[in-house]
Amino acid sequence: MARARSNGGAYAWALVVMGCGFVVTLLVAIIFYTKIKQAEQDAADAESELATYVNVGQDGPALANYVDRDDPGTQGLSAFRVMAEELTHKEDVIASLSNQISTLQAAQAEAEDTITQERETIAAREAELARQKAQADGTMQEIQDRARQIEQQLAAVSAEREQIQQTLQETMSNANASAQNQIDALNDQLEDLESELADVLANEREQADYIAYLEEQLRDKIEVPEVARADGEILSVFNNGRQLFINRGRRQGIMLGMTFEVFDSSDVIRLSDQGGIRGKATIEVYDIQDDTATCRVVRSTRGGQVTASDAIVNLIYDPNKVFTFFVYGDFDIEFDGGENDIGRIKSLVTEWGAELAELRLDEDGLPMLSPEIDFIVLGAQPVFPEEPDDNNFDPEVIQAWQAKVREYETYQLLLDDAKLLRIPVLNQNRFIDLVGYYER
Repeated sequence: MARARSNGGAYAWALVVMGCGFVVTLLVAIIFYTKIKQAEQDAADAESELATYVNVGQDGPALANYVDRDDPGTQGLSAFRVMAEELTHKEDVIASLSNQISTLQAAQAEAEDTITQERETIAAREAELARQKAQADGTMQEIQDRARQIEQQLAAVSAEREQIQQTLQETMSNANASAQNQIDALNDQLEDLESELADVLANEREQADYIAYLEEQLRDKIEVPEVARADGEILSVFNNGRQLFINRGRRQGIMLGMTFEVFDSSDVIRLSDQGGIRGKATIEVYDIQDDTATCRVVRSTRGGQVTASDAIVNLIYDPNKVFTFFVYGDFDIEFDGGENDIGRIKSLVTEWGAELAELRLDEDGLPMLSPEIDFIVLGAQPVFPEEPDDNNFDPEVIQAWQAKVREYETYQLLLDDAKLLRIPVLNQNRFIDLVGYYER
């Protein structure tokens, strides 16, 4: 009886255990089912959110190009990441190209400004050349007028000669010798006028050549450099900054009256649009030594103090240039009234380091100037001689008078040619100051 009661209790415990296990299993199943439903809902929400950015059905083939790449640098990255990096790279490229375009646009603007400046410079040069051509045309007109005057004088002399010849024939018995001398004098005068006419015509041809040269320059636009180099420097300043010494003198080709622009030694000397320069001050040479020169300040800007080691600039000064001189006339270096010192003047030219121009003569033996001449040194200006008395037919007197007339006309011709060719003319005193003869 006791054994039967023991087995019945065991079954009861088994049923309880089984019931508890079923309940636990049911609870576990419910929990897993709930989590599965939540996971499915999360997956559905994720797919819905993903569809906002990527539709697998629509964008799958395009995404494959980014997912299936063989590039080691993109492996392990999502398609979106690869596209984002590629987009960033392209944006960087676009930004770089934009910077290059901006740089090119700035360079283009600068080039256009440079072109505009060059055009303005060329326009100014064209205007200057046109002005020079107009001036040359006026000079040639004066020469032509002079030629017409000489032709009229020639006609008058010819008429007078014919009248004298007629008078000579009527009075041959009484004044044959005197009339013949007068005819010879008039013939000489006629030859002189013909010679002067030939000179005027030759000058007219030279002026025409000069006009052609100006026209050629007008066609060929001259380019002006943008910067200039220093020609020397200031050694010292004295007299409260109004006077100074420079390291250039007679041996370097410095001349009295030459001016220089002054710049700070550290400045870049730039030319203006018209090809000129303007420094903080302008100085003028008034005394010359062998390797130095004394200058005075003739212009200064406010606050533009001139100091030692400042640079000096003159656009037309060239220490390496060998100047060419033409010497003519009567000179008296020692002021003793002796013989003509023209030979000594020529020696001083060569001793100074310059060259003497070769003497060019026209058909009548008169000197002719050329544009290659840099300076003309002329002696004392001759006075036009008084004409001999009408009754004086002495051949020697007439020849002496004609020689003085020829000397006077030659001197004036040289002055006219120098003015026409724009060659500086130096008298004896200015030349002596230039070479420093009295300082030796």
